[in-house]
Amino acid sequence: MLDELLRAKARSLRGLSSDDLLSALGLGRRHTVFDDALPTGLAFVAGLAAGAGIALLLAPKSGREMRQDLSQRASALGGKLTSAASDVADQVRHALPLPGAEAQREQVRSSSAAGTGSRSPS
Repeated sequence: MLDELLRAKARSLRGLSSDDLLSALGLGRRHTVFDDALPTGLAFVAGLAAGAGIALLLAPKSGREMRQDLSQRASALGGKLTSAASDVADQVRHALPLPGAEAQREQVRSSSAAGTGSRSPS
């Protein structure tokens, strides 16, 4: 009789989900950041893919022309970035003293004050 009662209870538990069991115990699942972020991220990626597909379908240029245009724009942007990086590097070089530069300046000052500065050949 006890065996039959336990089997009947086990059968009734088979239809319950883990959330039902946790609720019966007064517990619940802990929600993490991924529970909300994952569906949002997937929706974003799906929207991005749909937008890219629509843009390709409605583009006024052929695929070859579009690739050439993108390549030219990327090359121009790369040239601008290289030029800007070079300008910034030059500005940093001029703004920061080189190691030993102060010692060289001090040596030149002391030798010129003593009158023993080096002269260039005439």
